[in-house]
Amino acid sequence: MAAQAKKDELTWMHVIVRVFLNSTTHPIEYAKVLIQLGHEPLEPYKSRTIFGREAFYYPSVFSYISYIKKRDGFTGCYRGLTPKLAANIVSGVAFQRVTESIKFKELDGDINVEELTVKERTQRFLQNTTRESAGRAAAILASQPFHVIAVRCMAEFVGEDGQYTSWLLQ
Repeated sequence: MAAQAKKDELTWMHVIVRVFLNSTTHPIEYAKVLIQLGHEPLEPYKSRTIFGREAFYYPSVFSYISYIKKRDGFTGCYRGLTPKLAANIVSGVAFQRVTESIKFKELDGDINVEELTVKERTQRFLQNTTRESAGRAAAILASQPFHVIAVRCMAEFVGEDGQYTSWLLQ
């Protein structure tokens, strides 16, 4: 029972770390999504290459972040964060539940991998790959609606049609 409590604690710590990292890097991800959507409000600037030739360069992602902050304020840099965090949490939980529910008789217990034959190692590899693939597929299927909402919230910056303006979607 103590092992299960320890495992649950580690799972929640993993979720908390993912939420923290996604929250801190969200403005960069937000600017990346806007660039991928083709929104380039900042003009390219002229500079010189290392060989001295003049060339045009696009602004960095940090220039886009400062543009977003100037236009929408600090909280504007976090538009779409709530559905993105929901997508990450749902994805993690779905992956964990699916991988825990798929059991293979041969994989249970502590087995020394060095003592297995090539055929048994191959079978073990295929079973682990099947389990991981099923978990990834379930995670993507479960979290995709939240990901779509997050991207639409971020795209709201371009269109300004006000469709995704709830405080939950900010």
